[in-house]
Amino acid sequence: MNTRQRHGGPSLYEKLLGNFQDGSSLHAWDENSQHLFSVMDNIRVILNSRQGAIKHLPDYGLPDLAMIYHHLPASAHLLRQHIASTLLRYEPRLAHIDIQLLANAQDDVLGYELICHLKQSGLVRFGSYFTPDHAVRLQLLGAAEQKAPARQATPQQSLANRTPRST
Repeated sequence: MNTRQRHGGPSLYEKLLGNFQDGSSLHAWDENSQHLFSVMDNIRVILNSRQGAIKHLPDYGLPDLAMIYHHLPASAHLLRQHIASTLLRYEPRLAHIDIQLLANAQDDVLGYELICHLKQSGLVRFGSYFTPDHAVRLQLLGAAEQKAPARQATPQQSLANRTPRST
Protein backbone atom coordinates (compact mmCIF):
# COMPACT_ATOMS: atom_id res chain seq x y z
CA MET A 1 0.00 0.00 0.00
CA ASN A 2 1.31 3.43 -0.92
CA THR A 3 1.23 5.64 2.18
CA ARG A 4 2.69 8.68 0.45
CA GLN A 5 0.23 11.55 0.45
CA ARG A 6 -0.36 13.11 -2.97
CA HIS A 7 -0.76 16.87 -3.17
CA GLY A 8 -1.81 17.35 -6.75
CA GLY A 9 1.38 18.60 -8.36
CA PRO A 10 1.35 21.32 -11.01
CA SER A 11 -1.60 22.57 -13.06
CA LEU A 12 -2.39 21.18 -16.52
CA TYR A 13 -1.02 24.39 -18.06
CA GLU A 14 2.28 23.99 -16.22
CA LYS A 15 2.46 20.32 -17.21
CA LEU A 16 2.03 21.29 -20.86
CA LEU A 17 4.70 23.98 -20.61
CA GLY A 18 7.01 21.83 -18.51
CA ASN A 19 7.98 24.71 -16.25
CA PHE A 20 6.78 27.33 -13.81
CA GLN A 21 6.46 31.06 -14.52
CA ASP A 22 10.00 31.70 -13.31
CA GLY A 23 11.31 29.26 -15.94
CA SER A 24 12.29 26.50 -13.51
CA SER A 25 11.60 23.01 -14.79
CA LEU A 26 8.84 20.98 -13.16
CA HIS A 27 11.25 18.05 -13.01
CA ALA A 28 13.57 19.99 -10.70
CA TRP A 29 11.00 19.79 -7.90
CA ASP A 30 9.28 17.06 -5.92
CA GLU A 31 5.49 16.73 -6.28
CA ASN A 32 4.70 18.58 -3.04
CA SER A 33 6.84 21.54 -4.08
CA GLN A 34 5.29 21.49 -7.56
CA HIS A 35 1.84 21.79 -6.01
CA LEU A 36 2.90 24.65 -3.74
CA PHE A 37 4.64 26.59 -6.53
CA SER A 38 1.70 26.02 -8.87
CA VAL A 39 -0.71 27.56 -6.36
CA MET A 40 1.76 30.38 -5.73
CA ASP A 41 2.13 31.15 -9.44
CA ASN A 42 -1.65 31.19 -9.92
CA ILE A 43 -2.14 33.52 -6.95
CA ARG A 44 0.51 35.85 -8.39
CA VAL A 45 -1.26 35.92 -11.76
CA ILE A 46 -4.62 36.66 -10.14
CA LEU A 47 -3.22 39.45 -7.94
CA ASN A 48 -1.45 41.05 -10.91
CA SER A 49 -4.61 41.00 -13.05
CA ARG A 50 -7.10 43.84 -13.07
CA GLN A 51 -10.86 43.48 -13.12
CA GLY A 52 -12.28 44.01 -16.59
CA ALA A 53 -9.11 42.93 -18.40
CA ILE A 54 -10.71 39.60 -19.38
CA LYS A 55 -14.03 40.30 -21.07
CA HIS A 56 -15.65 36.93 -20.32
CA LEU A 57 -14.54 37.09 -16.63
CA PRO A 58 -15.07 40.75 -15.69
CA ASP A 59 -14.52 40.13 -11.95
CA TYR A 60 -11.24 38.22 -12.45
CA GLY A 61 -8.38 40.05 -10.75
CA LEU A 62 -8.30 43.03 -8.43
CA PRO A 63 -9.80 46.51 -8.84
CA ASP A 64 -7.72 49.41 -10.10
CA LEU A 65 -4.88 49.84 -7.62
CA ALA A 66 -4.60 53.56 -8.38
CA MET A 67 -7.93 54.03 -6.62
CA ILE A 68 -6.79 51.87 -3.71
CA TYR A 69 -3.61 53.92 -3.27
CA HIS A 70 -5.54 57.18 -3.62
CA HIS A 71 -7.82 56.28 -0.70
CA LEU A 72 -5.26 54.78 1.69
CA PRO A 73 -5.31 53.96 4.56
CA ALA A 74 -9.08 53.36 4.54
CA SER A 75 -8.96 51.33 1.32
CA ALA A 76 -6.41 48.80 2.68
CA HIS A 77 -9.20 46.80 4.33
CA LEU A 78 -11.35 46.96 1.20
CA LEU A 79 -8.45 45.59 -0.85
CA ARG A 80 -8.07 42.78 1.69
CA GLN A 81 -11.71 41.81 1.09
CA HIS A 82 -11.20 41.91 -2.69
CA ILE A 83 -8.11 39.70 -2.41
CA ALA A 84 -9.93 37.10 -0.32
CA SER A 85 -13.05 36.88 -2.46
CA THR A 86 -11.13 36.84 -5.76
CA LEU A 87 -8.63 34.19 -4.66
CA LEU A 88 -11.34 31.94 -3.23
CA ARG A 89 -13.27 32.22 -6.48
CA TYR A 90 -10.41 31.73 -8.95
CA GLU A 91 -7.93 29.47 -7.11
CA PRO A 92 -9.88 26.22 -6.63
CA ARG A 93 -7.14 24.60 -4.52
CA LEU A 94 -7.80 27.09 -1.70
CA ALA A 95 -10.18 25.94 1.03
CA HIS A 96 -9.92 29.10 3.14
CA ILE A 97 -7.77 32.21 3.36
CA ASP A 98 -6.93 34.59 6.20
CA ILE A 99 -5.35 37.91 5.29
CA GLN A 100 -3.46 40.20 7.64
CA LEU A 101 -2.26 43.70 6.83
CA LEU A 102 1.51 43.90 7.36
CA ALA A 103 3.26 46.83 8.97
CA ASN A 104 4.84 48.86 6.20
CA ALA A 105 8.58 48.49 5.95
CA GLN A 106 8.40 51.07 3.17
CA ASP A 107 5.79 53.81 2.98
CA ASP A 108 5.05 53.18 -0.69
CA VAL A 109 4.54 49.39 -0.38
CA LEU A 110 1.29 47.89 0.87
CA GLY A 111 1.84 44.40 2.28
CA TYR A 112 -0.42 41.55 3.33
CA GLU A 113 0.27 38.14 4.77
CA LEU A 114 -1.88 35.53 3.03
CA ILE A 115 -2.49 32.51 5.25
CA CYS A 116 -3.80 29.97 2.77
CA HIS A 117 -5.46 26.72 3.75
CA LEU A 118 -4.94 24.44 0.74
CA LYS A 119 -7.46 21.66 0.25
CA GLN A 120 -4.86 18.95 -0.35
CA SER A 121 -1.71 20.06 1.41
CA GLY A 122 -2.56 22.18 4.43
CA LEU A 123 -1.37 25.59 5.50
CA VAL A 124 0.97 27.87 3.56
CA ARG A 125 1.85 31.53 4.15
CA PHE A 126 2.69 34.08 1.47
CA GLY A 127 3.74 37.69 1.70
CA SER A 128 2.13 39.88 -0.95
CA TYR A 129 3.60 43.30 -1.61
CA PHE A 130 1.77 45.91 -3.69
CA THR A 131 4.28 48.37 -5.14
CA PRO A 132 3.73 51.91 -6.50
CA ASP A 133 4.11 50.65 -10.08
CA HIS A 134 0.97 48.54 -9.41
CA ALA A 135 2.85 45.24 -9.53
CA VAL A 136 2.31 42.62 -6.87
CA ARG A 137 5.23 40.56 -5.60
CA LEU A 138 4.51 37.30 -3.85
CA GLN A 139 6.89 35.44 -1.53
CA LEU A 140 6.66 32.14 0.24
CA LEU A 141 6.89 32.77 3.98
CA GLY A 142 6.33 29.22 5.19
CA ALA A 143 4.42 25.98 4.81
CA ALA A 144 2.99 23.64 7.41
CA GLU A 145 4.75 20.74 5.73
CA GLN A 146 8.37 21.55 5.09
CA LYS A 147 8.51 19.38 1.97
CA ALA A 148 8.74 22.54 -0.07
CA PRO A 149 12.19 24.14 -0.15
CA ALA A 150 12.79 25.43 3.37
CA ARG A 151 13.71 29.09 3.36
CA GLN A 152 12.61 32.28 5.00
CA ALA A 153 11.71 34.89 2.44
CA THR A 154 12.07 38.59 2.90
CA PRO A 155 10.19 41.23 0.92
CA GLN A 156 13.34 41.84 -1.13
CA GLN A 157 13.63 38.24 -2.33
CA SER A 158 11.88 37.21 -5.51
CA LEU A 159 10.55 33.88 -6.65
CA ALA A 160 13.34 33.79 -9.19
CA ASN A 161 15.52 32.70 -6.26
CA ARG A 162 13.85 29.28 -6.10
CA THR A 163 16.45 26.57 -5.63
CA PRO A 164 15.53 23.28 -7.31
CA ARG A 165 16.33 19.93 -5.78
CA SER A 166 19.51 18.15 -6.76
CA THR A 167 19.06 15.37 -9.30
